[in-house]
Formats: sequence, structure tokens, C-alpha cells
Amino acid sequence: MWLYIRSSTEKDFKFTPVLWLHFVPFLMDLTYQIPIFALSGEEKLRFFFDIVNRGEINEPKWLLLLKVLHAAIYCVLAVRLVFLYKKNVVNNASYIDAALHRWLLLFSCSLLFPIVTLIVLTFSGLTIVPITFVALAVFFFINSIYFATFLKPSVFRKFPHQIVITSKQETAKQKYENSTLQDAQKDKLAEKIVAYVESEKPYQESELTLPDLADQVKIQPHYLSQIINQQLNCTFLDFINGYRVEAAKKMLRSDDYDHYTILAIAYEAGFNSKTAFYSAFKKNVGTTPSGYRKSAVVT
Repeated sequence: MWLYIRSSTEKDFKFTPVLWLHFVPFLMDLTYQIPIFALSGEEKLRFFFDIVNRGEINEPKWLLLLKVLHAAIYCVLAVRLVFLYKKNVVNNASYIDAALHRWLLLFSCSLLFPIVTLIVLTFSGLTIVPITFVALAVFFFINSIYFATFLKPSVFRKFPHQIVITSKQETAKQKYENSTLQDAQKDKLAEKIVAYVESEKPYQESELTLPDLADQVKIQPHYLSQIINQQLNCTFLDFINGYRVEAAKKMLRSDDYDHYTILAIAYEAGFNSKTAFYSAFKKNVGTTPSGYRKSAVVT
């Protein structure tokens, strides 16, 4: 799961030989199970039914704890990757497909639940059959993947706006504290960016990204990010959505757009989904688009 999330969210991800080291614990466990693999077919069946009848797995408790700890570590690493990816999207894109983040979080935590439950049941001495519960949990997990495949096929493809993994030297160059921009330059660039956005309205492009805007205003992407964060005190996503919301407010107040639905106005303003529009509008205005339209009609 950790490697799946890395390959989905990191740009130009490659499976390098060093990544095979992450499979060492699995190989160690496989080696531990060799005596079971060496049993005859009849003995294996008897061994399996003994586990089901006893309601517990024939392994030392310290080994079960080690397995849970191993799973928990990778769950934490996976969740951390999801939040890093979301932060990258917020800083570089003007829209967010929340379904992708929700899926990654669900996927990275789902198999941890039956494992933790197994260890709790094993150490608590409850009569519930842990192995049966784990089997059911895995069954539902597998079926959730099938449902996700049909409902949101994009979660099994390369995600948009992937994280670019840079070297330490490149990262150091892009840090704001090492920036060569002077305060006067920052102010001029901020004025240039705002003037361009207000006149050319690039926010109407629903898939606008920070590199796209940087190319349009002829500013290095890391300088553009710095100006937006420091001089304008917001993220790229909030900066662009702020203009989109203002454009939507004008349309909601205008008689020329009375025949437009809320969703049509959202698309016209540059949003690519109703959810993203409502979330940004409520954040900036404090009310829903429909509520704002009704209040505008009253006044």
C-alpha cells in the first residue's frame, strides 16, 4: 500500500533495488512458516481447522505484536504521504479532487483495522473468532477496491499534480529564506501578479496550476509561490479560488445570469465541481451560493 501511494503521488517514481529491502520482514515471516508449508495436504487442513476451532492463530504473542507494529509503521508512513501530496496540490493547483485523498486515506488505513482487532481479541481472551473476523474484514476490503474501480477508476491511475522529489541541493535553493528577492522586488512582483490575474482572468481555467501561471506572468515558479505565500498571505489554491468566488458573486447578483444554475455559474467562474465551489464559497463568504443569491435578490 505504501509503494502504491508513492507510485501514485510521486512524479517519475521508479522501483529501485533498495526498495526490495522493505520486503525483508515478509521474507522473514515466510521463512518462519516453512514448517507449515512442509506439512502434507491432510496435515495442513487439520492445522487450519484447528486454528478455526480454537479461534486463535498458533503464533507467539510477541510475533503478533511485532506484525501489528510493522503494519502501524507503514500505515503512518502512507498517511504522511497522503497529506504531503494534498499539501503539494494546494500549493500548486487551483482545484482539488477530494475523492482521491479520501481514497488514499481509506486505502492506507483499512487493512490496519483487522490486524489491530486481531491483536486486541487475541490478548483480551474474548471468545469471538479473530481469524473469521479478519477474513471478513479482508473480504470487505477487496470488494471496496472493486467498487472504487467502477465508481472512481482514476484512483488506480497516476494522480494529477504529483510531488516532484528534488535533491537536497535543489530544495535548499528553493527555500524562501535563501531567496535573493528583496522586499521592493517582492512588492513589485505581487502587484504584477495581481494586475495580471485581474485583467487576464486566468482563474477561469479550471485546471490552472502554479507552473502555468508562472509561465504566463514570466516568473520562476518558486518565486511565484513565495510571493503568494508571503506577500499575499495565502496558498495558491486560496489565491485563485478567491478570484473565482468574486466572479461567482458578481454573476449571482447580476440579472444577466438569472437563468444560470448554481453549477453553471461555478463552471463559468472557473471551478470544476460543485463540491469545490460550495466549499470555497462558504469559506470566503460565510454562506452558500444559493443563500447568497437569495439575499442579493431581497436587497
